[in-house]
Amino acid sequence: RRGALLGLGSTYRVLDRAEEAVATLGDGVREFPDDAALRTFLAMALYSAGRPKEALELALTVVADTSSDPGVTAYERAIRHYARDLDDLS
Repeated sequence: RRGALLGLGSTYRVLDRAEEAVATLGDGVREFPDDAALRTFLAMALYSAGRPKEALELALTVVADTSSDPGVTAYERAIRHYARDLDDLS
């Protein structure tokens, strides 16, 4: 089911049916909240749907949640902060 939701949502996005992609991938994320691939594809669908701020917020959260890169982990707290509030420049 997880793969089917990801595949269907991704196909909707490629077919320029962004709102259906967001709905399908959103369902997948609600059902499988720890699946980073679903969350990443949802971020792409959000961008395609004209919701770039939500897309970047989600993408940054996925990076913070999944990266073991020392450069990312060193700044994980800041990345999470900006994921919550991209407009905060402090």
